[in-house]
Amino acid sequence: MGASLNSLRRYRLFLTLLVGPALVIAIIVVLIITLFGGGGETDTSAETTTPTVTASPGTGGGVPPARTSPTTLQVLPTQTPVIVDTPTPTVPAEPTSTPTPTATPTPAGPIEHTVQADETLSGIADAYGVALGDIVAFNDFANAEVIIFVGQIIEIPTDPSQLAERLGARPVAVTGVVIPSDGLNVRDQPNTATSTVQYVARAGSQLNLTGVFEDIDGIRWHEVEDGNWVQSQYLELGATAAPLPDAPATSTGTGTGAALTGVVIPDDGLNVRNEPNTTTSTVQYVAGGGTQLNLTGEVQEINGIRWHQVEDGNWVQGQYLELGGAAAPAPAPAETAAPTPTAAATAAATEPPSDEELTAVVVPEGGLNVRTEPRADGEVAYVAPAGSRLQMTGENTVVDGVTWWELEDGNWVQGQYLRFG
Repeated sequence: MGASLNSLRRYRLFLTLLVGPALVIAIIVVLIITLFGGGGETDTSAETTTPTVTASPGTGGGVPPARTSPTTLQVLPTQTPVIVDTPTPTVPAEPTSTPTPTATPTPAGPIEHTVQADETLSGIADAYGVALGDIVAFNDFANAEVIIFVGQIIEIPTDPSQLAERLGARPVAVTGVVIPSDGLNVRDQPNTATSTVQYVARAGSQLNLTGVFEDIDGIRWHEVEDGNWVQSQYLELGATAAPLPDAPATSTGTGTGAALTGVVIPDDGLNVRNEPNTTTSTVQYVAGGGTQLNLTGEVQEINGIRWHQVEDGNWVQGQYLELGGAAAPAPAPAETAAPTPTAAATAAATEPPSDEELTAVVVPEGGLNVRTEPRADGEVAYVAPAGSRLQMTGENTVVDGVTWWELEDGNWVQGQYLRFG
């Protein structure tokens, strides 16, 4: 009995020593969690178990007070929370496009400026900020001192390419040397149907061309500086000829020199005109090829052409003469032909012939132009030789004071160069 009671006491003591500290530790942990707000889970590894005390018989059922051993409270150090800065995500900036500068619009074509009162060419150039020389070249002015007038339209180039294009489109003056040995017809129009031969350019002579040309019916015609036209196929373009002996480079204007002679070069003859030009003059007769003309020494240079005065007061172009040459004596004229026109013959030319006098003899030694129309600029059908007899129809007409007679072949001649009967 005494041994059992001792065992029971020892067991109680063991329980008290075991359960008491565990219970104290659990309470401390709860307090720490409560005080410091710990979010961690409660350690349940040491559960508190209330021991069941069984009263030993004979002890009056009294339970001796549990004896607890002193426990050292270990306070865990408080850990200061480290605040970690969450980096703010960097949003990439959208690329900024560089603005393209807007170019000032340039007019598509040249500006047309209307000249106002008191304006000058240089002032207009300054107003538009364009070089004076560009305006002169663009408008094809002779020079910067050209006279402009109120209301005149002047084109102002707005871009260098416009000036280059304008200059490139302009005709370029060239030269051409006549190829055919018998010369080349120079006509007033670029065709052979309605044009009139103004003169014959001798073989090897140089023609100055404007650069303007026209293609008509497969033939290219070039404009000559004097406004007439020639066929390109009979020219050596770009070539130059030696200066003719009658046109030295130093001679200009008009002048009077010693009388001299000149032999006609073209085989088909040379037009002898009443004035030193090919526009308003009239062909008086045609001097045959190889004939000699006596010149007065009077010279006029007009539009680059040197004209020589013949003793009879008419004019011929010096480029078709061999100056100073002498021709072989001309054959004697026919017995029925007068060597020179007389006043009586000229007067008779204006009177209608009788039925028996419907023929006439050519008076000029160089022959007489027979034309398709009764006018001085009509087309030459052929040249009637000096002394030849022409058959008339009797029809006549007066044009610009000149009486024209119709021939049986339908052509016309001037009566002043005929001897009727």
